[in-house]
Amino acid sequence: PFKTLSLNGLTVNHPDILLISNSESDVLGGNASPKMLIGLSILSKLHLYIAYGEHNLYVTPADAH
Repeated sequence: PFKTLSLNGLTVNHPDILLISNSESDVLGGNASPKMLIGLSILSKLHLYIAYGEHNLYVTPADAH
């Protein structure tokens, strides 16, 4: 188990991480396999804003608002 997962100032304590093979990670089909899948245990602690025109995803901790 990992103690923390930190990414650009966002820290998740005690994340559940499951490692799988490349052949099992082909959830999108073709060659577009994701490098990391984030589950609800992490997403529920975040606010996400998708800026389609900018092709960006903005993520902030849920308690920041």
